[in-house]
Amino acid sequence: MVRVTMNRLKFSNEEIRDVAALVSLHMRLGEYRPEWTDSSVKRLIRDCGSYLDDLFILTRCDQSAIDIPEEFRNYLSELRIRIDALNAITNVLRIEGPLNGDEIMVILGVGPGAHLARRKSF
Repeated sequence: MVRVTMNRLKFSNEEIRDVAALVSLHMRLGEYRPEWTDSSVKRLIRDCGSYLDDLFILTRCDQSAIDIPEEFRNYLSELRIRIDALNAITNVLRIEGPLNGDEIMVILGVGPGAHLARRKSF
């Protein structure tokens, strides 16, 4: 919806891309709970990418507009501390897997296709 509206209003492609990304991600930080593992927080960092700081601002604005339960009020600050601590160890956005797609296809003996994109639980 945001893409269609912004396109009609003649926003630039970059602005449309950024706003659409923020809209699609805007609830992610508010979902955080302290019991999340470091892996979960790292996944959140990767999912939010370069929009992370903007999402913190957006989430703070969202939370100031509603009455959130007392037990959730400090979660956003705790999340920022955890993210900063994890990024102090390593830049989470720069972490790369040990194998690339070509190596995975050779190991599995399969060709390229959508089957490589599907996640499986083991």
